[in-house]
Amino acid sequence: MVAFNLDPSPFYHEGHVRLEWSSTKPGNWVAYRVYRRTDEQPSWQRLTHITTNVSSYLFRDWLAPANMVCEWAVVRVTDESGNLVESAKDPIHAAIPNSDHYWLIHPQNSSLTVLLNNVESEEVEDEEEKETMHLIGRGRKVDLGDFLGVKGSLSAT
Repeated sequence: MVAFNLDPSPFYHEGHVRLEWSSTKPGNWVAYRVYRRTDEQPSWQRLTHITTNVSSYLFRDWLAPANMVCEWAVVRVTDESGNLVESAKDPIHAAIPNSDHYWLIHPQNSSLTVLLNNVESEEVEDEEEKETMHLIGRGRKVDLGDFLGVKGSLSAT
């Protein structure tokens, strides 16, 4: 169990959700991992794996989806006889990051993240792996794979 604080308020003006926690490392500590899930993506998505040994931690979730319920969890990873074991995803904190802005996110240098003003239109769609097979005399069979993300375009003045 890793207790952490969740602050979605920077999302509107800075483009990220803030997670903070203090070190609770037992002797066999290896890392911390941060996870997020949404109603649209109900399986947990690992956002980061932190192995730095410091007394307090700060993680900014720059890719949190706007205007939908999201849940976050922080887990401790330990080495148990050569096996990496995660603690339970408890507690879980939920929030709705609210924003009507678009951001260009720089994943390595947050000072290069840019707010896009004056977006006039958007055209986006969910992208997933898909294979269509034509079966002779039987029609088509479509196999769907992993969700790949969202792709599209924005128009701004």
